Amino acid sequence: MKILKYLSIIFFTVFVLSCEKHKLEYNAAPVDDSQVLLQLNYVVPATSIAGNYIIRVDLNNKPVSYANLVPFDLFPNSVGRFVTVKEGDVNIKLYKTVSGAQELVYDRNVNLPGGKRYNVFVYQFDKDPIVIDNGYPYVQEPYPIRDSVCYFKFYNFYHDADGITPLCKQGEKLQLQYVYYTTTDCDAGWTVYAGTTDTFNLGEPIAFGETTGWHPVRIRPTHKMSYGWNPLRIFVRLIKADGTKVWLPYLNSAGVQTTYTWSTTTQRVLGRRYNLILCGRFGGSGGYSNQIWNFKEFNSL
Repeated sequence: MKILKYLSIIFFTVFVLSCEKHKLEYNAAPVDDSQVLLQLNYVVPATSIAGNYIIRVDLNNKPVSYANLVPFDLFPNSVGRFVTVKEGDVNIKLYKTVSGAQELVYDRNVNLPGGKRYNVFVYQFDKDPIVIDNGYPYVQEPYPIRDSVCYFKFYNFYHDADGITPLCKQGEKLQLQYVYYTTTDCDAGWTVYAGTTDTFNLGEPIAFGETTGWHPVRIRPTHKMSYGWNPLRIFVRLIKADGTKVWLPYLNSAGVQTTYTWSTTTQRVLGRRYNLILCGRFGGSGGYSNQIWNFKEFNSL
């Protein structure tokens, strides 16, 4: 009995001491209004080959990433993650690998007021980036539809065939539209796919380098207090300066211009925020091989 008693005392002492030694600490610092949070979006029209990868990112002359940043991707590439820098002028340097060595391909400054979150878009290596407010803090829809929506935000960074000039010329804009697949995917009164006519508009038409801002999209909850899932079909219309509406120019693999539709069957989670960036370039006279098409999607929440 004495042995058991002493063993119990020893085990209890070790347990207490171990609890006292191991403290959980979180290496986090608050972000105040003198700082900004940014995500860097690389949307220069380029094919996804090693020669087009950004292999180093510097902010204010300090390396923040040595990971490959492929065309149409972003840094940091994680939901809700941003890089923190001091407000004011922020210098951005991007490097590629050329002949086995790092080569500076982008060196620009941008002014960012403090206390906000931004998406900074590098769309040409010889131009200043386009800065778009991330829209945080995020505003929810009022009850009762708050529990049946997610949010989408559309950006226009689509270029013409030369990969330099925007597809949207002076006075032209793009309109994102969407529909649901079948009546089983939506509630009564929702628009169901029927050709390319019965569509919802996501926000107002936008010019090159603009965004619609956040807009709610109804989804059907498939599990209480969990997620909803709706397959969507997305269209883009080009609105001419005179108001004429045509389908976005797109070449199929045979080089024939056709109506582009993007079918997304990804699970849509209630309350989440989805960014949709149309980037790349139209094939034009160069044909399908000249076309670089990307509908980049990433989450803000």
